[in-house]
Amino acid sequence: MEKKMWCVPNINDEYIKRMEDVLDLYALPYNENEPVIGVDEKTIQLLDHLHASIPMNRKHCERVDYQYKRNGTVNIFVGVEPKGGRRFLMVMAKKARVDFLAYLYEFHLQYLDAKRIHIVLDNLSSHFEKGIREAEWLYPFLKRFEFHYTPVHASWLNVAELEIGVIERQCLKDMRFSSMEFLEDEVNTWQDERNEKGIKINWRFTKEKARKTFKIDQGP
Repeated sequence: MEKKMWCVPNINDEYIKRMEDVLDLYALPYNENEPVIGVDEKTIQLLDHLHASIPMNRKHCERVDYQYKRNGTVNIFVGVEPKGGRRFLMVMAKKARVDFLAYLYEFHLQYLDAKRIHIVLDNLSSHFEKGIREAEWLYPFLKRFEFHYTPVHASWLNVAELEIGVIERQCLKDMRFSSMEFLEDEVNTWQDERNEKGIKINWRFTKEKARKTFKIDQGP
């Protein structure tokens, strides 16, 4: 029998502080001068066909051989502005800190008129604020960013997780991407279509619901 697990650690003060910071951020009214953006990553394995597929005809759908060749892995950075209806994806060879900084720079360009950019992140080592702040002397644009971290084992608080679920179903499922360029073309097409429709995320899990769900003392 398949089992599904949701790992929630002890709800300590640090967990509550981070959770409520993110939930307060999501509850704010839309402000184009201070966009709120969830950011996460998705690793994709590049797979090439060993044998040419058999085209569809009147009797059969397209037939693809199960064998494949591995061409390494790449990373998709996924950022989504839930109330602005915008998302920005970038396919990169790696997801080290230098790659993450390059991705943030693209956000800087996308939101040049914004006073401050709020980024919701998980606890991946390349996301640690200390390392990012140490790079400010070289990359002054980072001063415009304010980072909000989900609690450990609480990546479900990041709206980017929802967007990754959508792209997995609509763009990546049952697909073989033989090259980074092919994947990039497909991802960009999907991104542009979603942005053109202005699809937003209606986040409904509030701080009050969180306190009730996790039985947190709500005070007098």
